Amino acid sequence: MVGVANEGGNGCAKPRVLVIDDSKLIRFSAKKILGEDYDVVLAEDGEAGWSLIESDPEIQVAFTDLSMPVLDGFGLLQRLRSAADPRIHEMPLIVVTSGEEEDTRRKAYELGATDFIGKPFDSVSLLARAKAHVRSVATTRSLRDDAAHDEVTGLRSREYFVGQLRRDRALVARHGHGWSLVLLELAQFRELFLKNGKEQAHRVLTEVGAMVRRLVREEDTAARFGLAQIALSMPMTDADGAAVVAERLRREIASADFRLRADSVPVTPALAILAPDPAATDAERCMQRLAAATNAIIGKRGGGIARLREAASAGAASRAGIGGER
Repeated sequence: MVGVANEGGNGCAKPRVLVIDDSKLIRFSAKKILGEDYDVVLAEDGEAGWSLIESDPEIQVAFTDLSMPVLDGFGLLQRLRSAADPRIHEMPLIVVTSGEEEDTRRKAYELGATDFIGKPFDSVSLLARAKAHVRSVATTRSLRDDAAHDEVTGLRSREYFVGQLRRDRALVARHGHGWSLVLLELAQFRELFLKNGKEQAHRVLTEVGAMVRRLVREEDTAARFGLAQIALSMPMTDADGAAVVAERLRREIASADFRLRADSVPVTPALAILAPDPAATDAERCMQRLAAATNAIIGKRGGGIARLREAASAGAASRAGIGGER
């Protein structure tokens, strides 16, 4: 695999495009043509291209040859269009053809090719394709980003978080880093909601969301996961590191002076931590276990922190216990 990242001379990041071709000449011709306006990354076959697409969320558009070793363009198209992640599933994939038969082009189109460009390509055509599809992606991402935020907490939405779990899992599995998940739940929120009403209850969530934003890193993702739940995905963080963040959140929320209608309202957080194995992780099941753990904490003692053990097997997972409750 060949990977290249180009930075703009004015300090602003350029849109990133991927060129996949087993011909070194084609790869570097494309880089030369696109490099002034785009951050170009290169891959020599479909498998290498797929790895880059999975792990690099900044890639907006991909150009691919059809006839390649390891994984050809048809196989790459099938993977993209069957991907659960909307970013990957909807990525424009432009097929670079060299006089293939009409049936070949039709097959690529039916598998989800976004556009075609002939090989050898000229600079005007290649730049025009890149510009058109990058602009389309930017518009789609802007609309999706608006829908990816929770207005009450100022954090990400549940839908966005679910997709980010897949992206974080792929990233840490690829690079062998640690990964931790945290779920925070406000114990008295339902009672607070019923007694004080929606507007007042949302004021508490807004303040808690601001606390979370102050404490998490830029590379972490924080989202409103349920009515009174906030979830964190923390790539490159082990369970001990996640426990430090969880304890800071617990202390800050527990000691905060939430005032509703001039009365001070105590809020008790329950937090659960899990450092899953990214190579063998069902993210949905992880979140279910975390939710069950916070519910157990609230039922037993109102609030605190639990560290869940990552099970070595599916059978052991159902027996995994909760430790370190405070």
